[in-house]
Amino acid sequence: MSRTVDSYLILLAHDEAFTRGCGDYWAEDRASLDQFFAEGQWVVVWPQDDS
Repeated sequence: MSRTVDSYLILLAHDEAFTRGCGDYWAEDRASLDQFFAEGQWVVVWPQDDS
């Protein structure tokens, strides 16, 4: 049995319309994503799943 691991594509830009300074970053797994946020000193609030 194989296990699926989530990966994350983080899109970055200087503006909300993504017209200036665009780029991206790939995080292989949740630990890498959390590290990316910590290094950038980003505070992320994840929405709650109400299902």
